[in-house]
Amino acid sequence: MRLPRPASARLRPALAAALLGLAAPAAAQDPGDGDTLLIADEAIHDERAGVTTAAGAVELSRGARVLLADRLRYDRRADAVTAEGGVALIEPGGDTLFADRAKFSGDLKSGEAHEVGVLFTDGSRLAAAGGRKTVDGKTDLARAVYSPCAPCEDDPDRAPLWRFRAERIAHDPDDKTLTYGDAWFDLFGLPVFYTPYYRHPDPTVRRETGFLTPSFGQSSIFGFFWRHPFFLVLSPHADATLTPIYIRRGPPILTAQYRQATRAGLLRLEGSLARETLLPDDPELNDRWRGHFNLVGDFDLGRRRGARW
Repeated sequence: MRLPRPASARLRPALAAALLGLAAPAAAQDPGDGDTLLIADEAIHDERAGVTTAAGAVELSRGARVLLADRLRYDRRADAVTAEGGVALIEPGGDTLFADRAKFSGDLKSGEAHEVGVLFTDGSRLAAAGGRKTVDGKTDLARAVYSPCAPCEDDPDRAPLWRFRAERIAHDPDDKTLTYGDAWFDLFGLPVFYTPYYRHPDPTVRRETGFLTPSFGQSSIFGFFWRHPFFLVLSPHADATLTPIYIRRGPPILTAQYRQATRAGLLRLEGSLARETLLPDDPELNDRWRGHFNLVGDFDLGRRRGARW
C-alpha cells in the first residue's frame, strides 16, 4: 500500500483554529501531543454539529503523529477521527500503520482499523485482517502475519522466505516484544511447525537474551538437520550463543560461541561437543566424546601495531 501524498492546499485559518481544540493543555502533553493541523484539497466544517469532513490527500498532524488518508471525518463531541482510503498513521518512532479504513481517538493514540499493515523502521512487516491500538501504545492484531523479509519485486503476492502466521499477534512497544497466539512458522509459504504461544523482541531491539531464528537443511551425509540458536546477553560488551544441532543420521551436536569486545579489539571463543556414533569401524573414535575449540583475537596496539591469532 503506497502512502498518499499530502496536498499543497492549506485550510483557511478559521478551520485550522477549530481543530486546535484537539490539542491537550501544555502541562499534560507528552512527545506525541501538541497543536493539530489539517491539510486537504477540500474540507467542510459544520459548527452546529461539531463535525469536520475533509477529502483529497488529507494530512492530519497531531504533535509527532501524522495521519494520511483520502477522506477524513472528525467528530469533536465524540473526539473521534474516522479515516478511509489509503490510511497511514506515522508514529513518533517512525513505525507506520496502514489500513483501508480506521477510527482513532482525537489524539491518534488509540483506535481500530480494518485490513491492517504495519511497517517497522527496519523494514519488517505485519499484516492482519483487523487490529486495535490502545492508549498505552499496544497493538492487537487478528489473523495476522509477520515477516522480516521484503516482498519479491517480481511477484509481491508470493510468500516470503519465512513468516509467522497467527490467530493473534500483540505488539507491546514498552516491552518491545511481539507475542503470538496459535501460530504457524512458514518456510517458502509451507507450514513447518505449530506453537500455541511464541514471543520474541520486536525489530527495535538490537540485543536481547532469547532464541534466534531457527534454520534447517538437508545433507547427503547427515540427512535432515535442524539448528535453533539461543543468544545470551552477558554485558554491554559480551555475549554468548548456544546452538544445539539435531541430525537425523547422527548424534546431536552442541556448539557455543563467546564474544568479548574491549577498547583494543575483539576476542572470540568457539567450540563444539558431540558423542561420536558415525564411525563403527573405528573403535578408537566411535562412542567417544569429540569436539573442538577455536580462539580468535584481533587487537589494535596503537602506532600501527596489532595482534591477531
